Amino acid sequence: MSLTSHTKNSATLSAAESTPRSLYDAILGETNSLNFLRLSLASLVIVAHAAPLVGFNAGILGVPVPERIGTLGEWAVNMFFCISGFLIAHSAQRGTISGYVKRRALRIFPGYWVSILFVVFLCAPIAVATGHTAEPYSLKGAGGYIAHNFDLFNLQYPLFGGPIGIPFTHAWNGSAWTLGFEFLAYLALIPIFYIGFIRKNAKWLVPVIYAGLFFGHQIFELMGREPNRFVEHILRLHPYFFAGVILYMWGKRIRYNATVAIVVTILGFALQWFAPGIAQYMHLPVAYGILALSAAIKTDLCRHNDISYGVYIYAFPVQIMLTIFGSASLGWVLNSIITFAITVGLAWLSWLYVEKPTLALKDRKLLRIRHNRPAGTVAASS
Repeated sequence: MSLTSHTKNSATLSAAESTPRSLYDAILGETNSLNFLRLSLASLVIVAHAAPLVGFNAGILGVPVPERIGTLGEWAVNMFFCISGFLIAHSAQRGTISGYVKRRALRIFPGYWVSILFVVFLCAPIAVATGHTAEPYSLKGAGGYIAHNFDLFNLQYPLFGGPIGIPFTHAWNGSAWTLGFEFLAYLALIPIFYIGFIRKNAKWLVPVIYAGLFFGHQIFELMGREPNRFVEHILRLHPYFFAGVILYMWGKRIRYNATVAIVVTILGFALQWFAPGIAQYMHLPVAYGILALSAAIKTDLCRHNDISYGVYIYAFPVQIMLTIFGSASLGWVLNSIITFAITVGLAWLSWLYVEKPTLALKDRKLLRIRHNRPAGTVAASS
């Protein structure tokens, strides 16, 4: 990744481009900062959760909690799905169905499983010892928690009836609910990219799928029905994912413009904060903004080490533990800072000893197709 700054680890924006490039080439043909962006988004989720988890306490710094602070987390998750759609579509171009499923499973499950063990064998015993659970520690309860959370689709949030005695929640894994919907989106790409006659028409089919999701609520209204909570989450998150897929599939025909990326990203965030009713239909513009921004930002940070996933899955239990130890009195700002510092350490260990080693397994049968990656590309781990 080339730097436009004399400071190696600083992030800079480059709005001026010497020659016009496609969105595809700007992101995948050279270098990108998708890992850095994903870490930034995970950090926003920490801030969004900090306020309710400390009871919206301004704390010793006296900084009041902004209204709609949860919007930070909502916007960050939406942008995660945009980025995932683009990257996972790129991944689906390579190899076989089994190879694709293997890559996706290795990316999402090992790190997640270890985070479950972190809660069961470290966080929960401390919560029991400090009186922040309604039940004593038991291997049966621990095993049940592991079993329920193992596959992403039958999540159990409390453990031993806790955590209790803290504001807002009894959950240990409050961020994990999005992971199942992410994995479902991965699975949805299998027929699109691996069934021959569908793949031939995928460039047109994917926009049709996106349109169905875009008008999902209207379709339910025409049927005289209300979507259940599961479908509601799909209608919220998967349009962003498929917007990313569309931009990947049509990316060679879409012009990259750094200035537009910056403006659209700021506008999209502002609409999410002040006019969420409008923002919920802005999937494609904001997807373009966040993806093109990854080419506009020039930084070495996270280029080779993607700790964003670890930050996302460990931040919530770390926030709960801090609250158990009385950090609510410090306020939401200090809690965010302390949470980030601790979580980055855990995420680094997760990346170094769990995620990176297991991700290495995915390449053993894919060496023969590495020549398909454009020369000079440093893609985010996907």
